[in-house]
Amino acid sequence: MKTRICVLSPGILPWFNLSKNRTGGAEKQVSYMIKSLWKDYEFHVLAYDLKRDRVKLGPILFYKIQKYFAKKNFFINYLESRLVLPFVLFHLIRKCDCDVIYQRAYHKRYIWIYLWSKILNKKSIYHISDDSQISVSNINFSPINFLLNLVYRQSELIAQNNYQISEALKINDRVVKVPQAIKLPIKVDYPLLKKVPYVIWISNIKRKKGLEILLDIADRMTNISFVMVGGISDERYFSNFSQKISSLKNVKRYDYVTPSKLEIMIKEATLLLNTSHYEGFANTFLEAWSNCLPVVSYNIDPDDLIRKEGIGFVSNNVQELCNKISLFITDKELCNKIGNKGREIVEKRYSTKNIAKYYKEFFEKVLVN
Repeated sequence: MKTRICVLSPGILPWFNLSKNRTGGAEKQVSYMIKSLWKDYEFHVLAYDLKRDRVKLGPILFYKIQKYFAKKNFFINYLESRLVLPFVLFHLIRKCDCDVIYQRAYHKRYIWIYLWSKILNKKSIYHISDDSQISVSNINFSPINFLLNLVYRQSELIAQNNYQISEALKINDRVVKVPQAIKLPIKVDYPLLKKVPYVIWISNIKRKKGLEILLDIADRMTNISFVMVGGISDERYFSNFSQKISSLKNVKRYDYVTPSKLEIMIKEATLLLNTSHYEGFANTFLEAWSNCLPVVSYNIDPDDLIRKEGIGFVSNNVQELCNKISLFITDKELCNKIGNKGREIVEKRYSTKNIAKYYKEFFEKVLVN
């Protein structure tokens, strides 16, 4: 009989074509894990927005996380997430009756998953999504963060990069690194598509993504086109920059686009710009490299991969980023050379086929212990 794994990933449905709602990179990674391992394990997935209470998609079972007051005001929804949701999750976990409970849903409301796993005597796995979640300096200053600390100490942990490993080991020695994965697109040369060189920036707009840095760079480089892709997660933060975006003639902003449309936009771009203040291992890096684009990054370099392998440029100096962007735009031979090297590295290390073995080894180790 296959091991049963309960997966908490509330926004995952779009990656299985079960919803058209907006979703994110963490959910994409969870979908890769499930699709790579469904022959070896029985997955029961807890998610919002299912049309029925339970949906079977091939061998995968999806369970609806019920929202009872979704149409009400913010205060009612807040109370529901704190008072009702914990018991909804408890009911679903009992119903699944799985051997392992895996979550990559970073929100304080999901702390209850750990408590329920202990009460029901289930193995608990927490997958860290970005560096700020596990930084010891960030998790010790409030009662809710104290509870998060408890989850980190008592769960089996999966990290994305070496920094997360080093931080996790300060509070828990049961941690392994599983790299990010990507389903490799077919490698095709697109010289005809790249008629007008442009820089692509892909992110949900919120404070940690560093929109102000992007706009500073675009303001200094009015001869270069910049394309922004991503919805608004923080309206108040975005409102500080909406007029600036409108005033910059070399910046074009798109809201959420379909995965197929985004892939075409990446292929047509010259390079990817990342301005985040912190990340784990950005999906957009792999998406760029797999499509032979260099990555220019403000400060973020998971495991020093960009610096060590020479597949882009990293600096927290805005003018240095501008200089490198200009170089990549004007030197097509250099840009193609770096982009092709990025593709080679992704093929060797980050394909879904290669990453599946890491998950399998980890799950087997958790079950034995």
